[in-house]
Amino acid sequence: MKSDKKYTVPKQGQPLVVPERFKPKPEYTQLKFDPNIRHRVMEMPNHLLYRYIQGVKPKKEPESAYVAVHHKGQTWHLFNAEKIPLGRMAEMIAIFIRGKHKPTYEKNRFDLGDKCVVVNASKVKTTGEKMNQKLYRHYTGYPGGLKEVLMKDLVEKDPEQVVFRAVKGMLPKNTIRGILLERNLIIHEGPYHEHIA
Repeated sequence: MKSDKKYTVPKQGQPLVVPERFKPKPEYTQLKFDPNIRHRVMEMPNHLLYRYIQGVKPKKEPESAYVAVHHKGQTWHLFNAEKIPLGRMAEMIAIFIRGKHKPTYEKNRFDLGDKCVVVNASKVKTTGEKMNQKLYRHYTGYPGGLKEVLMKDLVEKDPEQVVFRAVKGMLPKNTIRGILLERNLIIHEGPYHEHIA
């Protein structure tokens, strides 16, 4: 079924003429409508575009949970333990410090992995009731020497140990595990680190 109306597409750079009936009502918009928005959308970054559409002011605190930086031929991965759940973060770290994400990976080599730095270990994020229910156990070797500590108590006493144990449990139980953790995993209790890379 053909229509009698003729539709024309404006050329690149030509302003879009919007008829009066296509302008949105003021009560349905938070910001003033821009008739040339189609040409400006391609130039705007996504995070600014979403703020423009929703009328939201930018937040002062960064909310990034992960960033990777290349420095002198090596990749450094920075994780914010406050923004990403402990298990998911530990899974990614276990892959990165082994170098298993690279096509050159070999299971018996410990020099292929990347450096992983974790900050805000004292504010580690967990889901559900893990803080009050998860137990960490170790045995001293003496009769009756089974020691147990709750996760929330261990976070207060030694928060770096919580992240360390999570990553250690996801690595293969062999002699390379200790070397990988010592060389490639760096954990900081607070939000700051001194690594230039």
